[in-house]
Amino acid sequence: AGHGCRVLYYLRTCPRDLIAEFVQEFNDNLRSTFEAVVGLATSDEQWEPAGFKVKQSGLGLTRAGDIADVAYLASRDATFDDCLALDGGHVWDDGSARGDGGVAVIGEWLGGCVTRVNARMPELARFGFGRRLGTVKQGLLMEVIQKRRKAEMVSGAGLWDKARLQAMSAPRSGSWLDAYPNRALDLQLSNAEIQYGVGRRLGCELCEECPCPFCLGIMDKYGAHCESCMAGGDKTVNHNVVRDDLCVHSRRAHTAP
Repeated sequence: AGHGCRVLYYLRTCPRDLIAEFVQEFNDNLRSTFEAVVGLATSDEQWEPAGFKVKQSGLGLTRAGDIADVAYLASRDATFDDCLALDGGHVWDDGSARGDGGVAVIGEWLGGCVTRVNARMPELARFGFGRRLGTVKQGLLMEVIQKRRKAEMVSGAGLWDKARLQAMSAPRSGSWLDAYPNRALDLQLSNAEIQYGVGRRLGCELCEECPCPFCLGIMDKYGAHCESCMAGGDKTVNHNVVRDDLCVHSRRAHTAP
């Protein structure tokens, strides 16, 4: 957590133009570490939604490349009044790049930041130039950006991926990601369970396509059939687990199930 706070402070105080190499290196290391931990290789299309919030069908991973410009823009806006109190000549210097090959100035960095953020925002929500933006919150900006990108992904996806994205953003579909691992409460997931859950959310291939041993239907390589098979798949297993838990608690309460 301490290192995460340092990275965020770095992103909020330095324009992306000056730390582009660090941002790319952080993203690359985060992806390689993630793939090593979960044991899955992801394509660029599968890796992108991993940075979305859980309620947006993602995993809630914070990538430096996603938030660098938003964090710097929100920080400049939040500290504007304090800077003005220290220096009466302080201005919102979002000047455009000169393009003359000279040394970049702060105004060009802020102007480039606003330009890049606008490119990711809905057209009606984009910022103007030459004046302070007003109250800009990093979390709210990222939510707007992620919603737009999620909508673009859904509209451009095939039938299979569209169904997956919509299902993974349904209420409580990602509750397991927010649950604290606890053996006493049977909330400790195995490595295989975590790999399967992450793979299902990102659309990774989890197995070979083959006949289902229970119903002889098609066992797809993305694991969807396992969750819906009524002849002994995960749906039946989940039903039996809930039934057994209700029985145990009812006996403890002496309700004679």
